[in-house]
Amino acid sequence: MFDAGFVFYLATSAFVLAGLSWCRTYRDNPLHLSLPPGPPSFPIVGSIFSLDDRLRSWVSFNNWRSKYGDIVYARMLNKRIVVVNSEEIARDLFEGRSTIYSDKPQWTIYEAFASDFNISSDGHVPQCMVTDTMNKLNGYDDGAMETAIKEAASIAYAAAAETSTSTLLVFLLAMVLHPEVQAKAQAEIDRVVGKDRLLNFNDRPALPYVDALLRETFRWQPVFPIGLPHSTTTSDIYKGYFIPKDVVVIINTWQVHTTITVNFSTDVTSRAMTRNEKKFPSPDEFKPERFLHENGSLTDDKMRFGFGWGRRMCAGQHLADASMWISITSFLAAFSVHKALDEHGKEIPVVPKFTTGIAIHPETFPCRIVPRFNNGSAETLAQLTGLGTMAEKL
Repeated sequence: MFDAGFVFYLATSAFVLAGLSWCRTYRDNPLHLSLPPGPPSFPIVGSIFSLDDRLRSWVSFNNWRSKYGDIVYARMLNKRIVVVNSEEIARDLFEGRSTIYSDKPQWTIYEAFASDFNISSDGHVPQCMVTDTMNKLNGYDDGAMETAIKEAASIAYAAAAETSTSTLLVFLLAMVLHPEVQAKAQAEIDRVVGKDRLLNFNDRPALPYVDALLRETFRWQPVFPIGLPHSTTTSDIYKGYFIPKDVVVIINTWQVHTTITVNFSTDVTSRAMTRNEKKFPSPDEFKPERFLHENGSLTDDKMRFGFGWGRRMCAGQHLADASMWISITSFLAAFSVHKALDEHGKEIPVVPKFTTGIAIHPETFPCRIVPRFNNGSAETLAQLTGLGTMAEKL
């Protein structure tokens, strides 16, 4: 049983917080316009209990879309968020109103890091080979803090190297599950490039099916399910809804991109997530043809959602696209990937499973990678195509 004093304190705190929230809303929204619809919100915790899967928020966002629509408002603890579930709204906000929706959210972990270390005041300390000793002398020998720094820095790493590797793993998974697509792409490469050399960027215009395959890889399983968060610099009104200042705006890239039936973990049954079937018929299927006209030429849809929107679009998107293209085409030219075989020579079934996090990728799956040519060693081909890096992930 709680004593009367504790209950009174708790009730008073809740009342004060509700009052402050009301005053803030009235100040920011004097016209009393409605916020976008969203899940129920409670004092302190907000809508956090409405997340069906807190490790995979995009799953919950997809469920919210079916209940509340393409633009959803929610509060997670002390953070107010707006979730965008459609390409049209994303373009309207991030490109049409980029001056409002291009700010960066403030993250407590980075603010605490800057405050604790005051990096600029230590800028005179020269780099040397006794970093560990200097850290100890200055009282920085904190294992827990060092771990936190590494984890914070890993976010930036995930935005570059991790996303590239994840995309290549998605490509390999798609080829294992869809050997007919792999064979068709290899036939195009053999017809255009031949078997006496590896292809280069000059060959790209003549390989539309391979380009469509890359776009379908981006669409089929986006490695950034919720994209890069934005923040509003001022309040805004969109389609009659009030969007507050300093709200975190998230685009549900998973919803905008695709549908795929997967297992996200060993204890979660597979589920179909239908998204944007008008634009992508049969969205759970891996079909590069959806990016080709009837005459075989490429459509104008380059599937750039994964690189962000508006002024905060990834500055390295063209480099990343070129790197993915040359990696995928070089692999297809020199290798084939198939389902692994058991001791009886039968194919081992592959059930797609994905990790959690900001950047996701397929979990380890059995496969066998074989050279397509007999006149070169597997080691040489791996060096030429960069397969060695990918193989370490399998």
